[in-house]
Amino acid sequence: MNFKRRSVLWSMAALAAPVPPFALAQDAVLPLRTPGLDHLDVMVPDVEATSKFYMGLFKTELHAQAFRGGFRYFVLFNPLTESREVGYVAVGDSSGRGSYIGHFCTSVYDWRRDSEAIMQGMGEQFAAGGFGEFPGSTGFGGVFRDPDGTEIQFLPAPDTLVTVAEPSDLVPWHQG
Repeated sequence: MNFKRRSVLWSMAALAAPVPPFALAQDAVLPLRTPGLDHLDVMVPDVEATSKFYMGLFKTELHAQAFRGGFRYFVLFNPLTESREVGYVAVGDSSGRGSYIGHFCTSVYDWRRDSEAIMQGMGEQFAAGGFGEFPGSTGFGGVFRDPDGTEIQFLPAPDTLVTVAEPSDLVPWHQG
């Protein structure tokens, strides 16, 4: 191959040119950078019975938050540390609508900074995968539905809603 000096210099200049910030952000945001599952939100007719079941299963710590005239319980997957970063099952009242998964949530690193780029990138991948038009976010954090209708929520990492809950004595801790 015969390279001319001018071609090599132009190529080097092109490689050194800044890349638009959005292009960098999109490349960096997908796949999602996440510490994992933040919480699973289950909606049930009897929050106390379901909370007792999960406490018996995990034998961990239970927190509660006043919610719609009753309590919403948080069955922690691990002990709550000073940083309050912990996964959990949130158990809420379904208000007579049976039992169902309200949503699942994962924390996403740099969510506040990259949420727009993440949603745009997901929209492109959603369409490319043959799932039609991506619905986009519909609430706090990034809330959207997968192709089957399951609600998914993104929150900034590290973050957790256990910060608004208080310890509960509904079930003795670590005993179930």
